[in-house]
Amino acid sequence: MDFDKIRYELQSQFNSNSLDEGLIGKLASAYMETRDFERAYEILKYGVEIIPCIQTLTNLGYFYLYEGEPNGEGWRYREDKAITVLEKAVNLNPQSHIPYSVLGEAYLTKNEDSKAEFVLKKAIEIEQTSANLNNLGVALYRQNKFKEAKVHFYNSHLKRKLKHYTFRPYLNYGMTLAKLGIEREAETVAKYLLNNGEDKTFEVDTVDIINIYYEIKDLNKVTELYPIAFEEVAISPQDFEMYIFALKQLGYENTIDKLFIDTLKDKDELIKDIIEDDEIDEESKKYQVTNAFREITEFRNSYDKVKRGKIIQSYYQPFIEKDCYLFGCLRHKNPVYSEIIKVNAAKGDFL
Repeated sequence: MDFDKIRYELQSQFNSNSLDEGLIGKLASAYMETRDFERAYEILKYGVEIIPCIQTLTNLGYFYLYEGEPNGEGWRYREDKAITVLEKAVNLNPQSHIPYSVLGEAYLTKNEDSKAEFVLKKAIEIEQTSANLNNLGVALYRQNKFKEAKVHFYNSHLKRKLKHYTFRPYLNYGMTLAKLGIEREAETVAKYLLNNGEDKTFEVDTVDIINIYYEIKDLNKVTELYPIAFEEVAISPQDFEMYIFALKQLGYENTIDKLFIDTLKDKDELIKDIIEDDEIDEESKKYQVTNAFREITEFRNSYDKVKRGKIIQSYYQPFIEKDCYLFGCLRHKNPVYSEIIKVNAAKGDFL
């Protein structure tokens, strides 16, 4: 798709008719596709100022959540502004799940889980998608409503077959089963995710799957898988903490001590490499070195907690699923809001 050409054509139409909310959404999408996010932001803000309606409010809220707003020479996410304009959109009682779905995601980013639950339930009453079902599950899981969360995570996973989503809802489902003590079924999910190499690449790493085994207290499997996880991704201090706790429970005290020493050596070497790297600017060096020292402190704290005999719980947090919530998105062929209303009206004719 030639987005430069499309942008030019849409801009010409906009110059002749700047009050078409559907056209505003499509033009903003065209500028986003051609990486001109400042112009897209200006158009979306214009839309809200001139035509504050469900479509323009939702699109600007989506932009604040996913792209942010200009901040000096860079950009910063603005979940607070996203929530403000999206709340205005849902107060207009939209006939589309999109305003509710994206507002639910915005609430989740701010840990306002009960609010997220409320609007996401509204969203799935209108239309169930893999993303909004999963995210309702996240809102419920965070409130320890595991039985309800389990249902939504599983339904989200079933929906992924209809559209290209990740396997994270299935991972969330497996972890929720583990929380509920449904161990055999939880282990089945973990085995599936581990043994389907192609499927597992959908943003689910071994270190994520380990949490299911950790929750059902299969510590032998936890210690078997962690070396594999170390090869895939950088392990966080929280993951390290669970690993060495499992080793301690199994009686591998000497292994813990060696692993801790090796981890600190690796961090020291990383700091040295950063400092000596001529291709990294000084500001980036300072940022990376500061993060490395912070992690060293966290690894030390984790080691101390486990050695003192503290019980370590899983740090797992269910994954939020993202979707394209832009009315008029050219890449995803999203309809503009007025088209959704027409479709809903047509459906009503047959009721």
